[in-house]
Amino acid sequence: MSRLSQSKVSRIVLVLLLCATFLINCTSPEDRELSNIIIAEVPIVETQPIETIAVSIASTIMSTSTPLPVIVVSPTLTPTSISTPIPPSATPSITPAPTRSVAEEGVFLSQIMVNNGNCKLPCWWGIMPGKTKDQEARDLFASQGIDDWVSSFNGAYRLMNLGYPIPNSPYYSDDVRMQIWVEDTIIQFIDVQGKRRGGEEGELFAQNWQQYSIPEMFKQFGMPTHVTLTEEIPADAGPYFYQLGMSYPSLGIEIRYIISPIILENGEEQICSNFAYIQFIHLLLYVPDQIANAPIDIIPNNLGAYPTWEEITETSIELFYEMFQDDNEARCLLVNP
Repeated sequence: MSRLSQSKVSRIVLVLLLCATFLINCTSPEDRELSNIIIAEVPIVETQPIETIAVSIASTIMSTSTPLPVIVVSPTLTPTSISTPIPPSATPSITPAPTRSVAEEGVFLSQIMVNNGNCKLPCWWGIMPGKTKDQEARDLFASQGIDDWVSSFNGAYRLMNLGYPIPNSPYYSDDVRMQIWVEDTIIQFIDVQGKRRGGEEGELFAQNWQQYSIPEMFKQFGMPTHVTLTEEIPADAGPYFYQLGMSYPSLGIEIRYIISPIILENGEEQICSNFAYIQFIHLLLYVPDQIANAPIDIIPNNLGAYPTWEEITETSIELFYEMFQDDNEARCLLVNP
């Protein structure tokens, strides 16, 4: 249900903006029509004009019924249904370590986010799609004193949340949510969602996820096969976001950055890829030869539904790769209403 025009690129212009200069507090207009986006290079120190490209961007609808975004990408596609989980039907096959306190769980989360369980994507926290058994994963966390493992009613998937303490509360936040799908006792798909907290605790998000920034993903895995860009419109008229997706189907890796726009003084919107404006990160990890059986929406299975970088800019992924691979420079998308 796009609110945005699908016209092709009509002009090439020169523009340069510094992200911090234009950040102001405001509310989004109730009925906003966007016609163009300008892709701009924004150096952190020096300013010099570069070539930019006017593009069109399509919109999607964001469901607000879950803690993190679930995207409906077309009228014929619906979000994965997640039933209410119940306590784990399987128990650890080892003697569990003493359950960690809320504060200790936060320390554990920081540690495991740094080393990822000593493995590399698509492995997550020591769990490798297509190899790790459900019981092995269950035991892995039980051995660390983490007992947040729950199963769906139909037994098709498991859920586990980890988080940091909520200030002035005995509880913790679900800062990172992991959902896994099991087939014949083997984990086949992993869906990880990380969210930013408000206030000073928001720095924990950047601390945990910096190694999965766009430049870092390029360093580890090279140029992605697919790049997509969509606008997400909440059903409840709440804050809206933009989603930048990168897919590596041959590796079984997909990452999506959910970015809040900056409203500029002239009414234009700017979307920057640095962590100050990224609100969520969504990782989808799977066995490459199981793409067709994915129980969740992934880009390779729905190329017709996702506006690709090539389509909306009439340029190449190679250009995107060149623009966003430098850690020392901010990259922003300037949106013209």
